[in-house]
Amino acid sequence: MRIKVTLEAPGSVRVPANHQDALAAIVYGFLERSNPGYSQFLHDEGYSAPGDRRNVKLFCFGWLRARGCRVEGDQLRFRPGPVEWMLSSPVDDFLHHGAAGLLTGGSLIRICSAYFRVACVEALQPPDFSSGLLHCTCLSPIVASVHRPAGESRHARYIRPTETEEFSQAIHSNLAYKYRVLHDEDPSGESAQVEFNQDYLRSHRGGTKMITTNGIQVIGAYAPFTLRASPALLRTAYDCGLGEKNSAGFGMVEMRVGG
Repeated sequence: MRIKVTLEAPGSVRVPANHQDALAAIVYGFLERSNPGYSQFLHDEGYSAPGDRRNVKLFCFGWLRARGCRVEGDQLRFRPGPVEWMLSSPVDDFLHHGAAGLLTGGSLIRICSAYFRVACVEALQPPDFSSGLLHCTCLSPIVASVHRPAGESRHARYIRPTETEEFSQAIHSNLAYKYRVLHDEDPSGESAQVEFNQDYLRSHRGGTKMITTNGIQVIGAYAPFTLRASPALLRTAYDCGLGEKNSAGFGMVEMRVGG
């Protein structure tokens, strides 16, 4: 399920362009207000499939957006008015404790040095996934990576949108694991396929965005694309996010049904 939080900027305010770390802290903050034990579990452990050491948090969120928002250097300037923040998860505990903590935490939330009033919190109806095809835009960059061979840099290599086949393989593997964590079985049907708008990639420096998160630079895909997959995997992508680092503010997409 997806939650839309409408914030109200009381005046002209600025937040860093890279504000995903602050939003992640806010998420855990309002989870802790509602249920400290669950917040601790999610932060320290998360969910995993039986016999697998990988853990996933099973939630994602987008970055702040609003009409009239302007980029000023490394800051975003919001003029007075509504600011939208999207959160999503298939886990009832996250949705229940998150909404409860947000609504009981007072009418103001602080994002970096800016204060916003919580004007509205609403659940959104998901799109129809039955066609197996969705057109997507990014609400936050999508991170996909592979480990480098032994002897090379210990850092992962980030896969770019121009590496279409490898990008799709990484996205499918990640989605399939999240599905297995949720349903205790492997997904059936064809693998997920990501098809980026090539014209956009050519005119927007390959459709990538470099972001610093927790002091580490990562490269994410930030471009329109089409996602083809089984309805079950599309729903997993909608609820959990695409790619890696979803709980750190990456991989949330906006979807509309394809014809």
